[in-house]
Amino acid sequence: GNIEKGNTQIVAEIIGEQLACDTFHIETVSMYPADYEECTEVAKKEQSENARPELKEFPDLTGYDTIFVGFPIWWGDMPMAMYTFLEEYDWSGKTIIPFVTHAGSGMSGTADNIRDICIGADVLNGFAITGETAQNDAETTQDEISEWLEELNMQ
Repeated sequence: GNIEKGNTQIVAEIIGEQLACDTFHIETVSMYPADYEECTEVAKKEQSENARPELKEFPDLTGYDTIFVGFPIWWGDMPMAMYTFLEEYDWSGKTIIPFVTHAGSGMSGTADNIRDICIGADVLNGFAITGETAQNDAETTQDEISEWLEELNMQ
């Protein structure tokens, strides 16, 4: 169906609110189709081509030691735009904390993919929540994020 706000954006905003931290929305120059099936087909094609979609902008991360990186799991991996984003920076000395929304695959090995790309960074295992929960159960989503942040000693 149609959603007003993406699952990962919901989680990112909750993290931002709970930690009172800056947030940045990673956006591609070419928009993905609004239709779910069409969007997944574009994502599958990008993945099969090992594409690096162009991003609208890159935030300045020089003043940040810890960076939460969120994305949906598409076809068992990060969207290819995340590779574009991650490959842009020198991650030496930074801590990366991934979080994902998914339809049943959890982190799907993406923390290891991030470790491979982000040489010199400390990449934590991260947080996974189903998109359905993020979209439809605000209380559970808030509670699970709070528990995760407490485990990370972030609250």
